[in-house]
Parts: sequence; structure tokens; C-alpha cells
Amino acid sequence: MSAFFVGSDTVDAAVTAIIRAGVLMSLDEANAIGRGLWTLNADAVTARYGARGEDMNGTPEEIAAYRWTHRNEATPVLFKSLECLLYQCSEGDVPQRELFQKVDAIREKLERLGMKAAPEYEAAPWGLCA
Repeated sequence: MSAFFVGSDTVDAAVTAIIRAGVLMSLDEANAIGRGLWTLNADAVTARYGARGEDMNGTPEEIAAYRWTHRNEATPVLFKSLECLLYQCSEGDVPQRELFQKVDAIREKLERLGMKAAPEYEAAPWGLCA
């Protein structure tokens, strides 16, 4: 397996997918969930590759400054970004953490709704970029 640090657009898409799955939250909660997911991602990359260099993304300062921005893509596109983010968080003990497990349950719910069968899913990139 491998892992990379996703960009803020992918985190934004993942949080938007969670909201579209029916999880109601305030802007502060969306920001906190985004920071939490990005922290999981940084921890997974560290677990996979060891100490992170200062030139790498995912610094504590970058994560702390995260502010969620709503994404307008179709739900299957957002779902694929959510899958990408969770895959990048699948190293070390990260999959056993509470936030990972809660978000993975939401991913499973969206998958049961047929997100992977949508043409937008197939055409979507693996993670979003600005």
C-alpha cells in the first residue's frame, strides 16, 4: 500500500460528501471534521513513510488553518474523493480511530446508494485538485 497527503480540495469534497449523506453540521463542525480528517491523513503518511520533512504538505500549521469550502460537484464525484481520502488514511493505527470508522460507515452508506454505478464516479479523478 502507499499513501499521499491529499489537498484541501479533496478534504472539502469529503466533508461535502458527508453532509450530502445526511449528516447535519455547523460550519465550525465542518471545519473541525476537515481538520480531523486531514490529521488522520498526515498521521497515515507518517506511519507509512516515517518522519515527515518540513518541505512536505500536512504541517500542523496547514491543518490548523483549514477552513471548509462547499463543493458543487455531483455526489458520486464527492464520494470518490471521500474514498480517496480514506484510502490515504489506511496506514498504521489510523483505520482503528473513531473518526475514521465513523466516516467509513458514511462511505459504506453512500456506496450502498449506488455511487460507484454513476457515470460521474467513473469519470471523476482520484482526489480533487484546485
